[in-house]
Amino acid sequence: MKTFILTYDLPSGRIVDEQVFSSSERYAALKESVRIQHEHWGKPNTKVLTLFAENREDLFVTHPNYFTKETIK
Repeated sequence: MKTFILTYDLPSGRIVDEQVFSSSERYAALKESVRIQHEHWGKPNTKVLTLFAENREDLFVTHPNYFTKETIK
């Protein structure tokens, strides 16, 4: 299962950064997630999500609010 770190800009409704880590990189992914969350601490218009899925397309189903037609391409 992969780890996806999404940085989402609430006003624009867009994912502004996306990082993907393989299952063997889970520890590094979680460390990076904490770093990114700390970097965006105090920014109420930014949301950092750490999600686990087999592939990106699964996220379209489990978290459809974060994906638009533009981001699905």
